[in-house]
Amino acid sequence: MSRLEKESDDNGQMGEMQKEIERLKKDLKHKQSRKIFNCGTCLILALLFILILSGFFAYVLAKSGLRQIPVLTAYFYHQPSPAYVVISSDVKENIIVNRLTSLVSAEAIKQKKTENISVGFDLSEKEITGLLNNQLGKNEKLKAEIEMWQIAVLPESLEFFMKGNKPKNLIITLNATPEVKDGKLKFKVNNFKVGDLQLPKFFGSVLIENIGSSVVNGLLSSVSALGQIQEFNLAQGKVTIKLLINNLITLKNAI
Repeated sequence: MSRLEKESDDNGQMGEMQKEIERLKKDLKHKQSRKIFNCGTCLILALLFILILSGFFAYVLAKSGLRQIPVLTAYFYHQPSPAYVVISSDVKENIIVNRLTSLVSAEAIKQKKTENISVGFDLSEKEITGLLNNQLGKNEKLKAEIEMWQIAVLPESLEFFMKGNKPKNLIITLNATPEVKDGKLKFKVNNFKVGDLQLPKFFGSVLIENIGSSVVNGLLSSVSALGQIQEFNLAQGKVTIKLLINNLITLKNAI
C-alpha cells in the first residue's frame, strides 16, 4: 500500500471517529434536556397539587365558618340560621313526670286496669329545648362551649341547631327523623351542615349516634323510667309520645 493510500485510510477513520463523537455528544445533550424537562414537569405538578389542596382546605374553612379566609369567606360563607327560633321553656323534669303520672292515673281509671296501660302525652318544642338546656347546664364543660342549642319540631323531622363558643363561629345544623327501637330513640339523618358547608350524612350519623341519642334519651330518661316508649310522633311544634306502663304499682314506686 502506498503512503498516499495509508494517509487516506487514516483520514477516513479519523472522520468516522469524529462523527461518532459528535453523535454521542448530541445523544448526551438530548438525554440531559429530557431529564431536566422531566424534573421540571414533576416540580410543576407537585406545586399545582399543593396549590389545589391548599385552595380546597381554604374553601372548606371559609365555607364552614371556622376561619375567616380573605375573599373566600365573603364569597362562599353565609351564616346559617335555624328554621325558626324556639323560645326555651323553663320546665323541670319533675313537672313532666307529675303531668305524665296524672295522665296515666286517669287512663288507668278509664281502662279499669292497673297493667299494660298505654297512654300518649305531648311535649312541645319549647319544653324539649328547655329540658335540653337544663341538662346542658349540669355539665360545666358543655355549658362553656355551647352558646345556644335548640330543637325545632317540624312536621316530619327534628332540627338540631347549635352555636358554639369554642370555636366562636362553630354552627351545626342537623336534620333527622326519629324512630323507636327497643324503647330507645334512633335517628335517621337527613341533612348535616357545619356552618354553610354541607357534609355527608355519615358524619351526622356518627355525631348523633355518639352524642345526640344520649342527649335526647337523657332528656327522656325520667319518662322512659316510668314505662317503655312505643311511639314518637311528630307534629308542627310538638311531639306525641306513646308510653306503655307495665304496672301502675311500679309507676308509683318510680315516682
